[in-house]
Amino acid sequence: MGFGNTLVGQTSGPLTETLTNPNGSPDAITINSVTTAPPFSIQSDGCSTLPSGLGAGASCTITVDFSPTAQGAVTGGLAIMSNAKTPSSTITLKGTGTLSVPTFNPPSSINFGTVTHNEFSTVLLTVANGNATGLTITAITPTNVNNDYTVSGTSSGATCGALPITIPSNMSCTVAVTLTPTVTTTDNGSLTFTDNASPPTQKLGLFGRGN
Repeated sequence: MGFGNTLVGQTSGPLTETLTNPNGSPDAITINSVTTAPPFSIQSDGCSTLPSGLGAGASCTITVDFSPTAQGAVTGGLAIMSNAKTPSSTITLKGTGTLSVPTFNPPSSINFGTVTHNEFSTVLLTVANGNATGLTITAITPTNVNNDYTVSGTSSGATCGALPITIPSNMSCTVAVTLTPTVTTTDNGSLTFTDNASPPTQKLGLFGRGN
């Protein structure tokens, strides 16, 4: 059973496993127990609760969900004990805990307006982590044909600190983005964050003009 990606601190949609006693089986199969372990959990068990077992041709269902507490791939098992010829069997459970991308304010771009040639303008960009665990930013990269943009987590009132930056759950910090135009024309660019979210990069637009 594959749950795919689920945000850390949240619960996946349930998946259902169906058990069937083949037609022609002479005896009912009694399901003695159905168990699993975190971060997987059984939401409903219609098999071990059958009063007279699973008769020939009959089926029952077990519903399982996935609640990751950490980032990364997890493999577990759904263990079924019965009085069948093979009394114990295990169904593999797989899922991946992921983190959502940070949110930004301004949300998608920074507009510096017009800045005097060889002077500078700085904007504080707020980076917020809405995940149930810490988000780690490993790189913040400004891109511009003139190399006129810089970014810092430690100067001009920024609070994020030096890279790598870990933002705790439901917290935010600021980075200072500065434009120092070396041209007297349009001076646009972009700002890319690299982190442990999914997807692992986010890009904001940078807009300004030298005068």
